[in-house]
Amino acid sequence: MDAKTLNIPEEVKREIETFAAEVERLNRGEVGDDDFKRFRLQQGIYGQRQEGEQMIRTKLPAGKMTSEQLRSMATFAEKYSHGILHITTRQDIQMHYVKINDVPQGLEDLAQAGITSREACGNTVRNVTACHKAGTCANEVFDVSPYALAVSKYLLRKELTQNLPRKFKISFGGCNGCGLAPIHDIGLKAVVQNEVRGFQALIGGGLGSFPHSALPLTDFIPADNLLQMCEALVAVFDKYGDKKNRNKARFKFVVDKLGMEKINELYNEEFAALNKKTYPSIQIEAEESLSFPEFQSVDCNSDRDFQLWKSRNIEAQKQDG
Repeated sequence: MDAKTLNIPEEVKREIETFAAEVERLNRGEVGDDDFKRFRLQQGIYGQRQEGEQMIRTKLPAGKMTSEQLRSMATFAEKYSHGILHITTRQDIQMHYVKINDVPQGLEDLAQAGITSREACGNTVRNVTACHKAGTCANEVFDVSPYALAVSKYLLRKELTQNLPRKFKISFGGCNGCGLAPIHDIGLKAVVQNEVRGFQALIGGGLGSFPHSALPLTDFIPADNLLQMCEALVAVFDKYGDKKNRNKARFKFVVDKLGMEKINELYNEEFAALNKKTYPSIQIEAEESLSFPEFQSVDCNSDRDFQLWKSRNIEAQKQDG
């Protein structure tokens, strides 16, 4: 075993080994392009128009990454891609122009830093997003990023999510509209009731050729029931979404066709069926006490260019300092 793979979970190592084996089969002509396409999309890999070149989309729940992970992706881009990291609208990072035979080793390099591309593409639950200011926003009800990470982790590699009718998008917002809840399959807004954290849930939103604003499912779901709610809604989509007509397959079409009264009935059935299931607790880390470096005050009030830059780029966060 390569020493650098020791930190990679066994499940992830098996996935990468399976992908490498499929690439070899593809090169030998033992698997067709269509079959390989379905397989690679599940791994977060798109084929490009250029022969033999791929785009790899990483999955970064809530758009969060460590400095080590960012360096890992930068190294990947320089080693296997064209030196450019592309930031997506769903808080992912993509690397283009990757040779198909380099993909398995590239996935292993990313996995060493705790990065996966699994289910970043295809008919799966896509990257779970959150407000880009989560944890610092002065107006947020609470930091929603731990909940976004928990939902992403719970639904990843789940049998239920491997062959959905179409992609399924979930977002979290800590204040009024920063999570863009109305355009998501599940849009969640932070709410506190009687000192209990929870969420207002909107469902069935989306853009495209059939714009559909998400509709209210509940004004409050306790955070302790968040994973159960998400699983129940994905199960409704899996059962009643159109798996034959790709153009009518998104969850918004299910909501539009059946109506919210029927959707609520189906959701409540799925939710009740999961009542005996034990869900992992969502870990909320205590906010760290930050230390601030010494600095010298400078009067920039007379600098018009600086004031313009400040008005456009700087805003107060909830932490002191």
